[in-house]
This record gives sequence, C-alpha cells and structure tokens, in this order.
Amino acid sequence: MRKLVAGVAAALAAPLFLFASGTEASADQQNYPVYPPGYPQCAPSQYLLFNGEGVSMTCGYGPTPYYRVVARCVSGLTEWTAYGNLASTGFGPSSAECRGVLLGSARMIDYHVDWS
Repeated sequence: MRKLVAGVAAALAAPLFLFASGTEASADQQNYPVYPPGYPQCAPSQYLLFNGEGVSMTCGYGPTPYYRVVARCVSGLTEWTAYGNLASTGFGPSSAECRGVLLGSARMIDYHVDWS
C-alpha cells in the first residue's frame, strides 16, 4: 500500500518538475538583449510639461546605430504609449512626451530604449 501511495504521489509531482524546468529553459533561450532605462551608455533626463511629463534620452553607443525612447503614459483610467523620435547613436537625443488634454494632466509610468 505504501508503494502504491508513493507511486501515485511521484506520478502527480512529475509534471510540476517538468513544467518548472521547461520555463527555466525557455527563459535561457532568449537571444535578444534587454536594455533597461539605466543602460550604461544612455543618459536619461526627465522634465515636466504644463500638462504632463517627458523624457529625453541620449545614447553614446549601443547595439544598433539608431534608437528611440518609448514612454508609457497614464491619465485617469486611460493608458497609452508615446514613441520618441528616431535618433542616431552618439548624436541627438530622442524625446517622448506624455501630454494630457485640456485641464487633465498626464503622468509617465515608465520608459525604455527601443533599439532600431
């Protein structure tokens, strides 16, 4: 009886171990780099607007010759993405602005660099 209970418990636990090892393997198989906002070659600068916020990012060098900053914005219950202008690496900044409408104000939730 003990062997039967142990066998059933092992059969039920086996898929959990296979599932856990499968997620780790898929996370290791990502071949693209992830560059967070504090990427060492980029210098962000956040600024305030009359009806919102903005971010300007200057990147000295990176994995591609062009980049742009992407900001996630929110105003009330509305959330959207603001894309900055395409800039050359080592030259001008890329700026994205979250602007509210009329009397509403917009906030920037977060931002990241999109390498093009």
